[in-house]
Amino acid sequence: MLGTANAGTDLTVYTAVEAEDLKKYAARFNEDHPDININWVRDSTGIYTVCHPTGTTALKQMDARFESVAASLKQPFYRTFLRVTIPACTPAILDISIYLFVSAMTTVSAIVFLYSPHTTLASSRS
Repeated sequence: MLGTANAGTDLTVYTAVEAEDLKKYAARFNEDHPDININWVRDSTGIYTVCHPTGTTALKQMDARFESVAASLKQPFYRTFLRVTIPACTPAILDISIYLFVSAMTTVSAIVFLYSPHTTLASSRS
């Protein structure tokens, strides 16, 4: 791609590189290509990228006519949500819950299994 970029070209780069490391990469790139402007967009690869698409995909698969039928029957939105939307989206809700649980356990597991109950962790010191 850089072979076809001309002087004064604006490029947008999407990356998951940490902000501290991105500065090093940007500086190195700017040394080699000072006339190409890079717009760095840092995307998170954490909880958002798994849970949000899963939930929005499940909601997009819902038939939009449920809302109009509920409105014509004079049913409040929360009743439709509780009786129709949540049961239809239960697989996605379970997937999101499992992902969040596993993510939390991988964060906590080192503390649970490697330290004794008498160890004071640095994150809990005041």
